[in-house]
Amino acid sequence: MLNEVKFGEYLETGKQVTEINLGDFIKLYINHRPAFGLSVKEIEAAFRVLGYENEEQEACLDRSDLLLLLQQKGEHFTEEELAECLTTLLGMNPEGGSSEGVTYDPAGAEAFIEEEIPEEITATHFVAEILGLPIPEPALTGMGKTTETRSGDLTAKS
Repeated sequence: MLNEVKFGEYLETGKQVTEINLGDFIKLYINHRPAFGLSVKEIEAAFRVLGYENEEQEACLDRSDLLLLLQQKGEHFTEEELAECLTTLLGMNPEGGSSEGVTYDPAGAEAFIEEEIPEEITATHFVAEILGLPIPEPALTGMGKTTETRSGDLTAKS
């Protein structure tokens, strides 16, 4: 995705793109998000691969491991970028992070993150409390069968 942006106008201008506008960002999001969302089961499976099962047999990651993975795998984050994203997700930055021309002030971010994110993070906690996505309650439908339901970008069995 980065190369798509970086070299998107290279043939026309001979220059690499270093900034995008909101419209381009929305196009990228729509074109690169999973077509059918992520299921809770897929997120739990990722947590099992990356972490461990706790005493209640729930897929978990230690907070420090999650923060390290977020910084080092996939799109690399600096500590400040990660702090900005997490504090925004957790409600410390109600405006939705910093805007152009405004610098992010990380003062208190580390303590806030440690206070708001438990030492042991379950997949369910990550989805519901950190990402803020709804997790549908299981509901029985006709003769004990389950059906797929969709809630936002999250798919779950109900």
